Amino acid sequence: MIPTTISITASNTNPTAGQTVTFTVTFKSGTTPLSGKPKLNRADPSGHWDVVNTTTTDTNGAYTFTRNESTSGTYTFQAFFAGDTYAPSDASVLLTVGTLPTTAMTITTSNTTPTPNQPFTLSGTLKSGTAPLANKPVHLERRTGTTGTWANVAATFKLTNSIGKVVVSQKIATAGIYQYRWHYNGTATYQQAYSAAVTETVKKPTSITISTSTTAPKLNVGFTVSGTLKSGTSGLKGLSVHLERKIDSGSWTTVAGTTKNTGTGGVVSASQKVTTHHTYSYRWHFTGTPTYTPRYSPVKTLLT
Repeated sequence: MIPTTISITASNTNPTAGQTVTFTVTFKSGTTPLSGKPKLNRADPSGHWDVVNTTTTDTNGAYTFTRNESTSGTYTFQAFFAGDTYAPSDASVLLTVGTLPTTAMTITTSNTTPTPNQPFTLSGTLKSGTAPLANKPVHLERRTGTTGTWANVAATFKLTNSIGKVVVSQKIATAGIYQYRWHYNGTATYQQAYSAAVTETVKKPTSITISTSTTAPKLNVGFTVSGTLKSGTSGLKGLSVHLERKIDSGSWTTVAGTTKNTGTGGVVSASQKVTTHHTYSYRWHFTGTPTYTPRYSPVKTLLT
C-alpha cells in the first residue's frame, strides 16, 4: 500500500469548559494531498471513544472542524484513516479542558548502553506537586533516534503503584539510538504529563585480542604485534584500530603509524622495534562505531 501521513492541530489545547476549539486535519501521501479520507474520533476523560466528525478532506488534503466540551478533563482527538489502496495512518492531539492540577512524571533507566537483546528496566514516578498519584494508567512511548515520531510501546500500559511508581522491562534487537518517555493521559481530575526522554544507545559487543611475535624483543630488531577484532564469533573487517604503548610505569600513548583498518576476519598487525632497555606494555584500542562498542585488548608486556 502507498504510505500516508496525517496531522491534526487544535487552535487551543487548554480551553475553558464550553469554549470552542478549531481542529485542522491534513492528509497526504508524500507531498500529494489526499481528499475524501480521514474521520475524527474522540476519547473523553473516562477513556470512552466515539466518532465526532465524518467530514473528509478537500482537494487540498485538509479540513477544519469546531467543537466545545462542557465538562473539564483531558480529551484525545484522533484523525484516523483505516486504509484502502493507501496505507492506514492516524494522529492525535490532547485537550485539557478547564483548570486541572498539574502532574509530573520522571523516568530512569537501569542501563543507557545495552547490547542488542539485553534486558533493561525503565522506571517512572507520577506526582501532582509532591503527592504521588496511585492507580493511574500510564504507558511508555519510544522513537528511533532523537527526532523520530513517538509511538506507544506494546504491553507497557500499566497502573502506578501506591507510591505512584511504575516499572517495565525492555530490550532492543537492533543497534541504534532510541529514546523512551512515559506518558500519563490525564483524567477529569488531573492534567496529562510526559516525562523527559531517556536515550538508549544500543551497540553490538566486541572483543579484540593481542599477540606478539616475541615476548623478549632484542634492541633494534623488529617484531610484530597482532590482534583480531570480533563481535561474537564474527571478525570485523574495515574498522579502525590503533596500538597503544606504555613504557615501564608511564602513561599509555598511541604508537605513531599504527592506526589501521582491520582486514579479513578482523585481523590487524603492526611492526615494532625498541631501542632501549625497558618494560614495554602494548594494547590494541578500538574506539567503537555507532554499531559496535569500543574495546581495549588485554595488555601484552614485553621485557628487553
